[in-house]
Amino acid sequence: MAAPKEGAAPETETVTVAPGRTVWNGGRKHGPGDSLGVEAAEAKRLRALGFLVDPAAPALPVGQGPTFSPAEGPTVTRPGG
Repeated sequence: MAAPKEGAAPETETVTVAPGRTVWNGGRKHGPGDSLGVEAAEAKRLRALGFLVDPAAPALPVGQGPTFSPAEGPTVTRPGG
């Protein structure tokens, strides 16, 4: 890769903040799912630390989770009663 020209703007890329993470950029707070533009070197570093979604990684499945009903839940018994 060629060295950047003197005074040239650094290469940037658009990234997405990972779930459960927050990134500060340019004095602004970006939460999970937010997209922002950062320098390529910074994107690589933040991705390695787990702050950004890795576009090469497979997406995790998202479901509704288990369901429970009162009949299936725990019961409370009182002594002598």
